[in-house]
Amino acid sequence: MWIKAIFAREFGFSDVQSNYSRVYAWMANQLGHMTLGMATAFFFVWIADTIGATARLIVDWEGRPRQAANGCEFAFACVANNILLFVAAFVIIGAICAICIKGAFDAPPPISADVAARYRAIAPRARQAMHGVFFVLAALTLGYLLSRALGMSAPEDRERLVELIGVTTAVFAIGAGVLMLCHDIRYFTFALLAVFGAFWIATNGAGAVESVRRWIAVALALLFFVYAMRSLVIGADIPEKLGGLEKLMQGAVVAIIALWFVSGTWHGLEGDWPMAIAAAIASCALWWVKEFASDLPNVHHEIADAARKRPKNVLGACKRVERDYIDDARMDARTDGMFYFAGAWIGAGVLSDTPVMTTASWPSGSEVMGLLVFLAIFLGLGKTWAFRQQALDFAGLDKASRLAVFHAALRIVVIPAEQPLETGRAAPAPELPYLPEPLDRLRDFARATEDPGFDHLIVFGALGSGRTPLGRALASEAALADLPTLGDRITLGAATAEKARRTGRYIVARKLVHFMRDISGRTDVVATPTVDLLIEKASGDVVRRDGEFDPATHELVPAANLVVIDDFETEQGLTPRALAANLALAAGQQTAWLIADGRFDPTNGCSDQTDIDAWTPDYRTVEDELAAIRAALTVDGLVPRLGVGFTRRFSSPARR
Repeated sequence: MWIKAIFAREFGFSDVQSNYSRVYAWMANQLGHMTLGMATAFFFVWIADTIGATARLIVDWEGRPRQAANGCEFAFACVANNILLFVAAFVIIGAICAICIKGAFDAPPPISADVAARYRAIAPRARQAMHGVFFVLAALTLGYLLSRALGMSAPEDRERLVELIGVTTAVFAIGAGVLMLCHDIRYFTFALLAVFGAFWIATNGAGAVESVRRWIAVALALLFFVYAMRSLVIGADIPEKLGGLEKLMQGAVVAIIALWFVSGTWHGLEGDWPMAIAAAIASCALWWVKEFASDLPNVHHEIADAARKRPKNVLGACKRVERDYIDDARMDARTDGMFYFAGAWIGAGVLSDTPVMTTASWPSGSEVMGLLVFLAIFLGLGKTWAFRQQALDFAGLDKASRLAVFHAALRIVVIPAEQPLETGRAAPAPELPYLPEPLDRLRDFARATEDPGFDHLIVFGALGSGRTPLGRALASEAALADLPTLGDRITLGAATAEKARRTGRYIVARKLVHFMRDISGRTDVVATPTVDLLIEKASGDVVRRDGEFDPATHELVPAANLVVIDDFETEQGLTPRALAANLALAAGQQTAWLIADGRFDPTNGCSDQTDIDAWTPDYRTVEDELAAIRAALTVDGLVPRLGVGFTRRFSSPARR
């Protein structure tokens, strides 16, 4: 229902088959996250069983292989399984060692001060030390446990120690994954406590008395609850766009899971339940670290790398575009993290006792709990991310370039509506100041949050000067300007058009020239429409909207709010007036023109900050093109304000 609603609400039509591809891809992506959460729980138990069985063979080497062979119908199969068991154990332990040794000897990239300020980064030397300590600790622990098992004579004591070897190895395997992925010391600390909690639960308190086991398990459960609530709901860095209803929904999910866990640990963990709940905790710890302590720091690094490359005296701090990018990444991390949660708890239910309907209560209800979490997050947050993927697809973008990672030199000057643009005039044009913080100003232009000071943007630059990344980023910012609210997400009825959305299109100039041909073939309808189109429901004919229409007989395909036109070249005979005829300017569209001009040669790019400071392109060198474009964009005598930009590569080796 919400798949149809989102298309009708955002794009004016609800049932075009090509629109489902992005949604199906998103659904498969989230099902993949749930499956990874569940599979990691299985993987934890498989490692424990594999290593435990291998240790059992080593401890009782004289009798086990012979008993296994005599007890099998095919002796060869038993021998092959024993060999395979040793190979699997060798691969598991070898992988743990390889991760630790590689981390101890590989020099990680240096962390700059601007990145370290965004999160509690682990220093390179500290990471190397942690890998080394982890490797030594794992080797000593497993060696000690195995030596004790070899020296024991009582079968029951030896069996408990062998199982302890398996669980310990599984914990070290998850710990190695956490160590490899984690780049934030805060999440690393919580992850270590979570891994210890998995060990504590799986071993029933490692032999501690019942009261101690219970209280430590409950304390760990409360710690996990606080950790998840801070990451999802109450953290200081939660984006402001996260509404109260959404916080309530995510907080309720975390609280229910925490209460479920506290209840299970307090009333006792019997049968397979300790290993199952430990596997779920380990899975959540690993994938939570991946989302919040690996992916998010990588986004920070990406932003900081772009900030180092771009000239600060030209582009400024760019705070708002960076914040938009971080907000988007955090929303993605929270959504994916909840799907990992759901999968881990489904896995715990599968690994624990089978539900029996005839008893007063089910021995395990984790499958139901995990499925409820999955459905709640899928229906509550799914519409947002379906919109996100579909908006980018509809904008004509195969990937989202963001203004926060744009790093070519850019200067923008605003020509007001009263500024004359006439070639051959005697009086010189007055000097116009270049805009400070141009990327944040372009963010306002793309998202329509504030008046940037101009109605249309014209950018000049030669091949390789950064025009295309800028245009793609503008279209992305417009497409992602306003994701649906939670109220929109849970409204599954018929969509209405009362809430206008900000949309963007990225299109090359060649496609605009063939506008009428695109209409006749309907390719513009499902690809990148730049004008309001009407589809006659009876015949399927497509016409350009001209005035009012009857919704009973025609279906509206709305135009984009912002159309970015790339690769416009005046020398090919594509005049601005001819191209502007393809745009529904009367409907309030804004345009960005990216003009290829060889006069701005990137091979003569600025080599240091002094050159950048002295780089002040004169807009009067392109006044012929600007006069023609402004004439074409003038509708009903309303002269537009033009933002004129120039792009240039900054080629300093020190800033690469």
